[in-house]
Amino acid sequence: MAGTPQPYHTTMSWPQLIAAVTSDMNALYASAAGAGSVTSIGLAAGSSDIALGSPNPVTVAGNIPIDLSAAVKTALADATTALQSISIATGTGLTGGPLGASGSTVALSATSIADLALAVSALQSVSVSAPITGNGTSGSPLALPVAITVGSFTGTLTGVTTTVTGTIYYQIIGSVCTLMFPASLSGTSNATSMTVTGLPSACQPATTSPSAPIAMVDNGIVKMGILGVTPGSGTITAYLGVVSGTYMTVNGSAFTASGSKGLSDAVFTYSLK
Repeated sequence: MAGTPQPYHTTMSWPQLIAAVTSDMNALYASAAGAGSVTSIGLAAGSSDIALGSPNPVTVAGNIPIDLSAAVKTALADATTALQSISIATGTGLTGGPLGASGSTVALSATSIADLALAVSALQSVSVSAPITGNGTSGSPLALPVAITVGSFTGTLTGVTTTVTGTIYYQIIGSVCTLMFPASLSGTSNATSMTVTGLPSACQPATTSPSAPIAMVDNGIVKMGILGVTPGSGTITAYLGVVSGTYMTVNGSAFTASGSKGLSDAVFTYSLK
């Protein structure tokens, strides 16, 4: 270069331009050998997208102004807008857009809302229809779902002077039935036996099913006894606990034929098999 500044064209890449300017500056400094200083560098415009501003050439220390063409400015503006918003096409289950600012909302379509409602409903309820099979031991898993049946019936107490009825609720899970008697199902006794009739067929076992000990009233006194269901009869029979020597037995004809007699808040669970 012999100390003479050369024009640089903007068609050069930035790395090439920087390298060329650095090389020429070093050459100019070496040729000047301290006799002077660089006063100007000529830059020639060679691209329609980038233009040099004023002053040109640069004659004083400072920044070199560069003007961008209208096309470059538009492209940068489009890129900025694209980063600030997102358009959501219809048909994807969402409506709304573009999202132009913080706090913008996106609405679910009617189909998506209905699908979510079905999913929530499915999580809140489980349909059961078939009985349990298997014994739960190794190699014999339980086959779910299990049938659950609930209901109620009007039970009539016998062995009392007047007609005494009450609502009895039942729950059947698989092959196990539970009866829940009302808070008070009692009357004045006129017999040594006591039964409750009206048991629906769904609650009738295949064989006689005694209960665990439950409380019952005989002659106004709370005593222990058990209940049993006669297969196919729809009748629940009460058996009063009787002490015989050092043992206790149950007897269906051991009630007192006078005084108050009945059941209170009894729960009776038995097998239907």
